[in-house]
Amino acid sequence: MAPPVAIVPVKSLDGAKSRLSGALDPSARHALVLDLLGRVVRAARGAGLEVCVVSPDPAVHAAARRLGASVLDDGGRDLTGAVAHALAPHAAAEAVVVLPADLPDVTPDDVRALLAAAQPLAVAPAPD
Repeated sequence: MAPPVAIVPVKSLDGAKSRLSGALDPSARHALVLDLLGRVVRAARGAGLEVCVVSPDPAVHAAARRLGASVLDDGGRDLTGAVAHALAPHAAAEAVVVLPADLPDVTPDDVRALLAAAQPLAVAPAPD
């Protein structure tokens, strides 16, 4: 059985964090997305998971590789399609978690707790 894996879907940087366009220019929004992605990837790797970032964006691919994650192009799919696309090559994994790329405070302990709760599925609720 393959080790557990975290799938991290990320939109194209061009459309990312559009709600912040009044406060941040495109360059700042891109930097924010990549910073948040780094936090999520480091937390998942710190919890002992392999990480697969699925995105249509070559800049996201490059950042993910620098962080030690594997990369899969989502082929322009929506979020559900991108996750399904990324699940296929990880069918033999011991466990799979899907982590949004914008979790600023996620820790390895959070990821381990999510894995421990999955029997076979866990959904972490958002406060809102």
